[in-house]
Amino acid sequence: DVSAVTKGWKANTVEFDSVFNRSAHTWAWGSPDILPMFADTLPHVTAASYDASFEDFASADASRLDTWVFDRVHAMLEEAAADPEGSLARSLAQDRVVFFLHLLGIDTNGHAHRPHSAAYIRNLALVDAGVRRIEAAI
Repeated sequence: DVSAVTKGWKANTVEFDSVFNRSAHTWAWGSPDILPMFADTLPHVTAASYDASFEDFASADASRLDTWVFDRVHAMLEEAAADPEGSLARSLAQDRVVFFLHLLGIDTNGHAHRPHSAAYIRNLALVDAGVRRIEAAI
């Protein structure tokens, strides 16, 4: 839909089927530019975004965006583990649960510093460790 692109694509999204539509519940963390496209249209999506001012594309290292995301995921998993009979733990235990982590840090570092740079390689290690930590927690 050309009008969606030319007339404010964030506010004029085109409806489409996605894993989010088909989930029982989706938790999403990341950029305030991306998450509202999903979270604002589906009642079963819980989203947390950092403040837009946190996105500094001129930063020497954007990995802090990914650290923010992983810290929020881990905090939620710890909250659920602390109350295994609570509503959060029950929601996480149901079928068709989706975690969506919008990792803008690694994307930004890849564009700004190139894929073979030290900043990108460090960010890649951070993402790998974050995913391993989530996998261990669930």
